[in-house]
Amino acid sequence: DRLSRIQRWNDTIAAAVELQAEYAGWLDALPDNQQDSALAEALRAIVELDLSELQAVEPPRGFGRDCAAGWPIRHGSR
Repeated sequence: DRLSRIQRWNDTIAAAVELQAEYAGWLDALPDNQQDSALAEALRAIVELDLSELQAVEPPRGFGRDCAAGWPIRHGSR
C-alpha cells in the first residue's frame, strides 16, 4: 500500500517533531563540559526550530492531489 501524500506529509511532520524531542533530550544529557561544543550548538539549532508552522499546514485535498499513486488524476484523463 502506498500512502497518500497527505498521510506522508503528516507522518513526516510527526517524525520531525519526535526527532526534535529526542535531540532535546540528548542536549539536556550533555555534560557541562560539552555545552559549548559544536555538537551542543547543532543540537540547539535543531531544538530551537519552530515546527508549529509545519504542523499547522493542511495539505490540499481533491482532484487527485492526495492520491496514493503519487500523481494527480485529472478529469477526463485515462
